[in-house]
Amino acid sequence: MSTLLSSAWKDLPVKEKFFSFKGRLNRQLFISLTLMTWILAFAIARLSALSRTAAGDTIGYIYVALAVLLAIPTTLMTLSIAVRRWHDLGKSWRCVFLNIGCSFILPLSALLYMYLFCTKGTTGDNAYGPDPLQPADATEQDN
Repeated sequence: MSTLLSSAWKDLPVKEKFFSFKGRLNRQLFISLTLMTWILAFAIARLSALSRTAAGDTIGYIYVALAVLLAIPTTLMTLSIAVRRWHDLGKSWRCVFLNIGCSFILPLSALLYMYLFCTKGTTGDNAYGPDPLQPADATEQDN
């Protein structure tokens, strides 16, 4: 669990944790954040369903507004963590288009997430940043 919530991760501001497209994201953190976005997506779907049952009422409009307000940051966060996971695998941000394309075909999406959940990231530094599993002070000791 120490790699999941390293002191470097805890010290990052919210914007860097959830909305940055730079750097790398290890498997444990990617899985945790992905599960969180799936829970948010479920909440958004539930709000959308509630808005349909209350269509025409003021409460229906409130549900729609809440769904949209949740959907925008959730989408940005989903893209951000996917880009950083691809970076950890040594791949370009453009691979996130695989996530988008596969999201429409459930079996492909499941296979892609299995790959992202199970594949070990690049050991050591890569073109996208330092190894997220390597303590920050370890790189300073090497120099």
